[in-house]
Amino acid sequence: NGRPIITLAWKGGLPQTHKELRNPPRELFKTIDPAKYCLVSIQYTQYNGTPQENFNKMKATEAAAQELGAFHYQPAIDDIDEQAAVIAASDCLVTVAQTAMHLAGGTSTPCIALIASKPRWDCIGDTDSEMPWWKSITCIRQRGQDWEDVFKRLNEELEKRYATQTDRAAAAE
Repeated sequence: NGRPIITLAWKGGLPQTHKELRNPPRELFKTIDPAKYCLVSIQYTQYNGTPQENFNKMKATEAAAQELGAFHYQPAIDDIDEQAAVIAASDCLVTVAQTAMHLAGGTSTPCIALIASKPRWDCIGDTDSEMPWWKSITCIRQRGQDWEDVFKRLNEELEKRYATQTDRAAAAE
């Protein structure tokens, strides 16, 4: 319907890579309005259990995406080539520091990366919004422990980028 396509990935890391510090509460992703943007989940979930456990994880990730108002696109989770293609075809990826962020950078796809106040080495930049490795990535960095401000700034950035496109789509409906 003419809405900007925003791919989403809301979780990254492992316990040894400070997963608990770098992932904002998923609830905050609900502040991204699915009426303004066509949201597509490409959230990867590690499947390393029994077939039934893996199926349950897949269904839980799908339910989490639906809770955010996002279409869950399982082929982009099952195949990294498909994930890269979906990211490249989107208007913007919104993600935490994880593999999808690097796929966006590698495909020169616009990306807004939500970076924790204590980032991994590959997310350190000289400015608040800079990503040293990838020019297509804009960072919104956490200040202290406040993730709510990160999402406030994220929504302002999305509005700034896509207000005209979103307004046209709303007028057409």
